[in-house]
Amino acid sequence: MTTLHNLGFPRIGAQRELKFALESYWKGESSRDALEQLGAQLRKRHWDDQAGLDLVPVGDFAFYDQMLDMSFTLGNLPERARHFHGDALDNYFRVARGRSAHGAQEHASCCGGIAAGEMTKWFDTNYHYIVPELTAATEFKLDASRLLEQLAEARAHGTPAKPVIIGPVTYLALGKAKDDSDRLALLPKLLPVYGELLDTLAARGVEWVQIDEPLLVTELDDAWQHAFNLAYHHLKACRVKILLATYFGQLQENRYLAANLPVAGLHIDAINGREDVLPLVNMLSGHKVLSLGVINGRNIWKTDLTAVLDALDGIVHVEQVYAVSRAVAGEIGGLPGSVGDLDDARAYRHGLGRNHVIDHTHLLAGASYAQPLLVQPRKGLRTGVFVHDMQVGVEQNVLGVERRYRVRIDQFLIERARRHGEIRLGWTSGWKATRQGGCKKTVVRMNQRCRKGSTRSSSNSGASSGM
Repeated sequence: MTTLHNLGFPRIGAQRELKFALESYWKGESSRDALEQLGAQLRKRHWDDQAGLDLVPVGDFAFYDQMLDMSFTLGNLPERARHFHGDALDNYFRVARGRSAHGAQEHASCCGGIAAGEMTKWFDTNYHYIVPELTAATEFKLDASRLLEQLAEARAHGTPAKPVIIGPVTYLALGKAKDDSDRLALLPKLLPVYGELLDTLAARGVEWVQIDEPLLVTELDDAWQHAFNLAYHHLKACRVKILLATYFGQLQENRYLAANLPVAGLHIDAINGREDVLPLVNMLSGHKVLSLGVINGRNIWKTDLTAVLDALDGIVHVEQVYAVSRAVAGEIGGLPGSVGDLDDARAYRHGLGRNHVIDHTHLLAGASYAQPLLVQPRKGLRTGVFVHDMQVGVEQNVLGVERRYRVRIDQFLIERARRHGEIRLGWTSGWKATRQGGCKKTVVRMNQRCRKGSTRSSSNSGASSGM
């Protein structure tokens, strides 16, 4: 099943309404109630804009920035901002900019203006966030009121809500230790608060929670890698499904780490991290969800949805077929010699054996046939071919089919076949497939019988070519 969702939605408003409302409030020209009503109106409007999605982010709206929201949720306020007796929103603005609206502190003269929090850029964007302030003595205490209020709003609005929060490791990494202490030493204090937050959301009937950990697209030393394992092994006991979200780049050397964290789903940036997609499809266990970010939020132009669907087509079918193949025991029986008249979905559901795999060109290959079967293409369908064995016809990354049926084998397909015992691979200048007997001929024709032959090998690191 394919699920459509969004990581977050711009909060500023189509006409920059939030900007103007904030400036008006800070100047003392409008009331706090008016500002909060405008915030509620924007949230509902933005949820309406996302009405076609299966899951809609909640908690992505902030009056200043999400990191400051997370600091307040975790009870991590600078010492100078504590003991404020006014409204929490005014204290929020005091941390962000040193003071709130004119006259907002009149009832608490002891707690007037303070030093504003340090501000820095959010990864490689032009957006800024208030840096969390940490010391060795920092304590955390949950205040989930903001998130729970927005969750209640969303549900009253009929929105399929998916709460969004900043992850614990990214939060600590982006914080600043004011006393030069070790930020990671605070992780054991922080994780129980995150666990309490997730269990609170579970008690409200939340199924999925998106936890943003963009730190995973940066270089991590051993200590921070261990922090990810420690954090998510602690949180796996919580009663919600965690979607771990990364963005702003490639996982690269962190692929294995991300793929093996005990979470229900992993989201990656498929725009900047396109090279991560196929390796992760191969690494992720069958019970995990892979979420791909395919709409470029920084691009001012509309997305070419046809191109996006073409790119996703093979990846989706890889997972669909592989999932089906795990559930089907034994070998295939009764498959017709030609399934060209079947649509893609019916063909994939027609009973696939455990060793069947598929690449993005809809190549179907298996190891269960006494006789090879050629799947005849019809107009509008890409070519596929059933072969006697994955070891047969692996030449120049192209299965041996007639010229007009040119089909490519991806590196991903070969790697998955290797992992399931269908071919052995070595590494030279490119991928090397070694076959241990099979058809000598490289052209597979209908009902051609295989003959045992001597072992041959070939390697090619380039793209596929016709025969």
